[in-house]
Amino acid sequence: MSILITGGAGFIGSHIAHRLVSEGEEVVLADIFTSQVYPAELKRRRVQALVPEMTIHNIDICNAEEVAEFISKIQPSVIIHLAAHASVTDSVLFPREYMETNSIGTLNIVRAATRTGSKVVLASSSTIYEDVHHAVSEHEPAHPLSPYGLSKQSAEQVARLWHDLYGVSTAILRLFSVYGPWGRPDMAPQLFTEAILHSRRCAVTVGAGRDYVYIDDVVEAFLAVAMKTSNWEVLNIGSGVVTPLTSLVETIGRSLHKIPEITMSVGRPGEMKTTAANITAANEHLGWEPTWPLKAGIDQLVSWYVTAMQKQRF
Repeated sequence: MSILITGGAGFIGSHIAHRLVSEGEEVVLADIFTSQVYPAELKRRRVQALVPEMTIHNIDICNAEEVAEFISKIQPSVIIHLAAHASVTDSVLFPREYMETNSIGTLNIVRAATRTGSKVVLASSSTIYEDVHHAVSEHEPAHPLSPYGLSKQSAEQVARLWHDLYGVSTAILRLFSVYGPWGRPDMAPQLFTEAILHSRRCAVTVGAGRDYVYIDDVVEAFLAVAMKTSNWEVLNIGSGVVTPLTSLVETIGRSLHKIPEITMSVGRPGEMKTTAANITAANEHLGWEPTWPLKAGIDQLVSWYVTAMQKQRF
């Protein structure tokens, strides 16, 4: 089986690639190393650390001809489509770029998959849901609050239409808040780790909570769905537990053996106050369930971050 990972230099893509390579699978990575949310240099260092032997193919998913030619050439059995613009805050400033990359880029991927018969595993997001205070299931209506969430909802609709029209085998994983070593530096776990380590205040949105899921558990979900024979699936991937941001800060502080200082703040435009996943379907369809409790995952993140700082990887 050959597997193409778009966004292969990203946080999740590089971890999936690391696992697949270690298991002897045939893997192809594509990425364009943009500095859209954080510096491209971090992506290069991440690749060097996790998959140093891999070549990253410079493929722009917004270029339909380039995508079609590349996928036709490599003939992947599975396409794990992670390439995307990925920031709620950034999307409010650049909505057009988000719609073009996340929606039209996905269109180019599924059109190419139609010709090669590849299965598509699409990374979607919890941001497609309404801001509610209960664990959402996959059957609840979409009501995105940000251009990012809207672009992911659109990508799902594109994938659904190509499945219905042309029978493209598709699985959509709606990811909640993924964290761990080599994670995105703009996400709360890493921002708070950096702030506490340097004795700065942590700005926490009043009443906010997130469903945090550790990267190793997310990798397991992608591998399970990629190897499964199925025509259409939509699954939430989270921990099933809501962690208040104040509790996240305290957990990181304990891992660093420091007492954090917190400043309460209002949320930013487009941000959801609470995210919570009902993960019953993932368990029933994949036999998947998260195994990493928050404290153990945060300990891994903090250990990596401190070591990376000492080696000046940032």
